[in-house]
Amino acid sequence: AQVRLADLERDAGDVAASRLLYEQAIENGNQLVQSDAANLTFARDLAKNYSSLGAIAATQKDVPGATAAYGSSVKIRTFVLSAEPTNVAYHRELVAAYEKLAQTTKDAATWKLASRAAENLGKHAEATDGDRKLVQRVMQGPRK
Repeated sequence: AQVRLADLERDAGDVAASRLLYEQAIENGNQLVQSDAANLTFARDLAKNYSSLGAIAATQKDVPGATAAYGSSVKIRTFVLSAEPTNVAYHRELVAAYEKLAQTTKDAATWKLASRAAENLGKHAEATDGDRKLVQRVMQGPRK
């Protein structure tokens, strides 16, 4: 419910309220993940909430906040993928998270990690056309 409210506040233009609600959802999500670390649904939801918080921070020109939030999303998505390394959706989510982090940090090393993750997604037999577009975009590196 907090995430839905956060999304509504974001869409209405109240980024401060949205940010607070995402932060509360992350706090609750961390408690859920701690209570059941093997539950990948809890972890994926938490990673998504970190990504949403990163987007809000980025709109507020809070680069350190966006970097921290996107970094947390990448860390969680890496864990999720390690639990099910053949899951194409988990590969896709990791690549997308790395792309956001790399766009925020503008760091060459982060782009390299994003590219490696994209290569792995591109090699996946179940990759879709959308996945291939994501791979291509990430492999092109930072936008000028």
